[in-house]
Amino acid sequence: MLRRSGDTGSDGVRLEVRVQPGSSRDEASFRPESGLLVRLKAPAVEGKANARLVTYLAKIFDLRQADVEIAAGRQSRRKSVLLHAISPAAVQARLESLRP
Repeated sequence: MLRRSGDTGSDGVRLEVRVQPGSSRDEASFRPESGLLVRLKAPAVEGKANARLVTYLAKIFDLRQADVEIAAGRQSRRKSVLLHAISPAAVQARLESLRP
């Protein structure tokens, strides 16, 4: 679910995310057994949910939007996101704070 990226030239942490677009509000929750679930108000139309996901994850992890990249799953609810300019320990600590 959380791992150091092995991609050549990248310096980030890869995070597996399950996205639920069209929710009543933006929110995130983390459970070790099922991973990170992000509910977004934005609909899954014309990339709106993907754009909101980048903005929302940047806010959660205190990053610039440019430091959040959807690496895989642009047209899927399961996405692989690459977070730049953050350590794996910082990502893990933030995920732990999102536990219900």
